[in-house]
Amino acid sequence: MLFGAATATHVAALVQWQSVAIAVASLTVLRMGPVALSLTGSGLDARSRLFIGWFGPRGLPSVVFALIANDALEGGPGAATVVATVATTVVLSVVGHGLTAPPLSAWLGRSARAHDPPGAPPPVPGFSP
Repeated sequence: MLFGAATATHVAALVQWQSVAIAVASLTVLRMGPVALSLTGSGLDARSRLFIGWFGPRGLPSVVFALIANDALEGGPGAATVVATVATTVVLSVVGHGLTAPPLSAWLGRSARAHDPPGAPPPVPGFSP
């Protein structure tokens, strides 16, 4: 709630193209690449690795790192840029992951069922992706 209130008061800083570009890169290439690389040899198919990369590590650490950077920069000219960029990333993450969770989960479930070997156990009762 506090993050949302703080973000709402600094909307103008969140719409700078540089912050948006870094946020988009952070949510895609900069996060999905290392996650996909770390899953090499895991036996997961490309769909599963992409899914884990998109929905993988995120959240609170970004806010904590922004607070640490803000304290270290002691309100200098770069502090506002760092905080705005992290806030932009978190906002885009909440919106992007929130909007894509239902359709991508359903897609992965359908894809997994289509590739189940013959004689695979039935889906878990009461669970419908």
